Amino acid sequence: MENLYRGQKNADAIRLELEIDAQLIVRGFQELQSLDAEHGVYFLVSQSLSQGLERMMKVILYLSNSIQPGEMKRSFGHDLEILWQRAKNHCEPVEDAVLNKELKILSEFNKYARYYYLNIMDEKECAFDPQKEWEELEDEQLYKEPNIFLRLANGDEANKIIQKINCSHIIPLEKIVCILSRALVRYQIREIGWIVPIAFQEFAKYNEYSYGKTDYSAWPECLEHKDKPHKLTWIDTFLNFWGNLMGLQQEKSQIVYKSEFDGQWPFRDIQEVKIIRREDKKGTFYFISINGHLCALNGVTADKLHLPTPHKAGYAVIGYSTQPFLDMAQGL
Repeated sequence: MENLYRGQKNADAIRLELEIDAQLIVRGFQELQSLDAEHGVYFLVSQSLSQGLERMMKVILYLSNSIQPGEMKRSFGHDLEILWQRAKNHCEPVEDAVLNKELKILSEFNKYARYYYLNIMDEKECAFDPQKEWEELEDEQLYKEPNIFLRLANGDEANKIIQKINCSHIIPLEKIVCILSRALVRYQIREIGWIVPIAFQEFAKYNEYSYGKTDYSAWPECLEHKDKPHKLTWIDTFLNFWGNLMGLQQEKSQIVYKSEFDGQWPFRDIQEVKIIRREDKKGTFYFISINGHLCALNGVTADKLHLPTPHKAGYAVIGYSTQPFLDMAQGL
């Protein structure tokens, strides 16, 4: 069976890895959209997108059990074309001739050109020139434009043409990120303990009317979740003890065991949780601690303290209610 729960340590690694991947891909799109007549270097585009896509596809292969322990580097390396051939077995189909060319460029960059300029400085032979490859792809679009040389002589027209070319480069890449993101969303529903970054949630919503329409310069706020489960530490224990001792708050808690729970247990592969009721000058809040991570049990707690509910954090099975745990917390 695919997507068996792998433990909290791996769940945290999946969540953090996907946040890195999202930042790399969005940064790549930002760099691509920023290219103009004066700024036309494709190195950061190549570096961000090649790493982001490689890592994202490896996560999907891991979640589909297509990668065994120890195979992440040995069997797949940095070859995006091989990774995509494997990853697309777990995604929706997409066919795009420009995408194939872009994946080849990014794959070759990953394998041979990550240190392109340093290699030149070190007097090492560099058979693959990423800038030249992107410019050749540029030319394929460029010469489709009517009256191209007259328009390029006009600065404003030249930048419009370049922006159109950038858009034609982004659309195929958006397609692959979209279908990879949809695969991640499906896996998140079956797994627990991690959540797909907001950027990938947005990509998963793309369709044929969305491609090429996004201004990625406005996307920094999408790179990370504002509402994340809070990982409890000794500092929380100390602050809660001190707050209770000084009368700044009143906190009560109770462990709830799956073996003793009368009803449908909503948490997959978790044997116990802690429900918490806390009163302080800001109000009364209700929490649930799952594997040392704090989530909100009601909307007020979620909104005021910027905590996700167990379902949004990926800990509770979709369709299974956590209302009994809120009821118990309210009765503490």
